[in-house]
Amino acid sequence: MENKELTVNDTKLTFAPLSLTSLNAQELKDILIIKLTNCTHLMVDLKDISEFDIAGLQIIKGLENHSILNGLEFSISNIPEVVSTKLSIMGITL
Repeated sequence: MENKELTVNDTKLTFAPLSLTSLNAQELKDILIIKLTNCTHLMVDLKDISEFDIAGLQIIKGLENHSILNGLEFSISNIPEVVSTKLSIMGITL
């Protein structure tokens, strides 16, 4: 997959994709399931997002739900205005 960065430092996972769309949603999901195994803090960095659609919203909401269900700290950083508007509509706490 291109346009992604998944960095794991001890128990912190930083996820910084450039595209959150239906074109890469399944591959992102597969990667994240593996990477989240030992994670205690999930930080999603959206600063370089250039594409974002409903699949991107589903990925973010899924990550938030996973964090809640598993007692993980969850944060989103560097949110472009277009993304923050869509996330707010979905009820995701920023």
